Amino acid sequence: MLKPQKSQKFNQDIIQLDLTECNQKATGFRLFFAENEGTITKIEGIEKISEDLQTVEIEMYKKIGDEVLLPPRIFQAHGHMIVTAETLDELDFKVDSLTKSVRIEVTND
Repeated sequence: MLKPQKSQKFNQDIIQLDLTECNQKATGFRLFFAENEGTITKIEGIEKISEDLQTVEIEMYKKIGDEVLLPPRIFQAHGHMIVTAETLDELDFKVDSLTKSVRIEVTND
């Protein structure tokens, strides 16, 4: 809670911020890459992630029909997600389980 006070010494407003009222959560970020290089034919699992209440953001940079490369030939991922949880252990479990639901299938034509 913000509490403005007057400083006797400098006659300025001073704001004290009480951080005990903040609601802190653990937040995780995961990048997605296809397992192989090629043309994307299918992307699965994005709906599951977007429907999860702990998902803050899910974005795929590539779509079906796009050609994808892998590091070290490129450095941009093919997508990402941001997830929150009450504890670090819960966050680790949530990020791992949601990541396992994502599949980016490619063909090498």
